[in-house]
Amino acid sequence: MKKSLFLLSVTLLLVTGCSNKQHSVNINPSQEKQTLYSETEKKEILVKFERAVVLQKQRKYAEAIEVYDSLINYYRNRENGRGILSVVYINKFECSLLSNRGYDKRDLEDYLRRFGRISSQLMKFEILYILEEGKRKSMDSLVEKWHSKYQGQRLDGWTFAYIDDWIQHLENATIRNRLKRYVSIFKKSL
Repeated sequence: MKKSLFLLSVTLLLVTGCSNKQHSVNINPSQEKQTLYSETEKKEILVKFERAVVLQKQRKYAEAIEVYDSLINYYRNRENGRGILSVVYINKFECSLLSNRGYDKRDLEDYLRRFGRISSQLMKFEILYILEEGKRKSMDSLVEKWHSKYQGQRLDGWTFAYIDDWIQHLENATIRNRLKRYVSIFKKSL
């Protein structure tokens, strides 16, 4: 059910060519008049996105990242693709976390430049950052700050299914327990 709602959300982003409340991006009147995607383009984009999600679910992270990269490259210079671009970046960052690849510096800088002032986007990114760093060291103080900073905000359209599975398979019990504790705090925002 969550996947269907998420894909519906992505579809709405493609249809409108801009973001919804979940991805609140200021759109000025000149941007609203931009040409929307053709039906063929929308279908191709949705097929690519669905393919990446399936690959991610199958734990084929490197392949999923390649598809997300192609979507990022497509949207990077399109103003009317900002809503979908934020979702694609977050999914790519999640694949990077789950595959222990680390983040691509260019993507990280681009994401933070575009979405670093949008609380709902920063909230998701910070979860992934905390989990990435939490593999190496305690992030307790940052988790507390995250909880205070985003208290009352919701993680709409977010699922921890992949992250829960990844944590369950970590060999180091100390790291596994630490990350489980962090995720339990993050889940309170669902």
